[in-house]
Amino acid sequence: LNLKGSKNLIKVPGFTATRNIEILDLEGCTRLVYVHPSVGVLTRLKLLNLRGCKNLRSFPTKIGMESLEKLILSGCSKLKSFPEIDGKMECLLELCFDGTNIKELPSSIGNLRRLELLNLKDCKSLRSLPSKIGMESLEKLILSGC
Repeated sequence: LNLKGSKNLIKVPGFTATRNIEILDLEGCTRLVYVHPSVGVLTRLKLLNLRGCKNLRSFPTKIGMESLEKLILSGCSKLKSFPEIDGKMECLLELCFDGTNIKELPSSIGNLRRLELLNLKDCKSLRSLPSKIGMESLEKLILSGC
């Protein structure tokens, strides 16, 4: 589902009736404030792109997207928190938080065994990293500007 650049989109509706979505591209939806909790449990979703959603304040409090490979929250400068990862997210390869206002990462991030890229560039509010980052596949950890 490509909603890229939808300037008037303020909130993402529920996806309980459309659970088979594999791509949700909301890049550049600059007025987007809220993402419905049902997005956090879309088990077939492979890409969730929220890059540049600079007014995004709310992300689902429960995430367990089993098929997710790439989560992009780059430039979501009003996003202050990220939830614990509930369930198996063993497919996640890239996690981009660059330019967010996130203060801390959930401890469950250490369970992302296949994660290759963790981008925290310019996360100026980030206080610390979880004590356990046991990501065997991590190839790139970007912390510049923190």
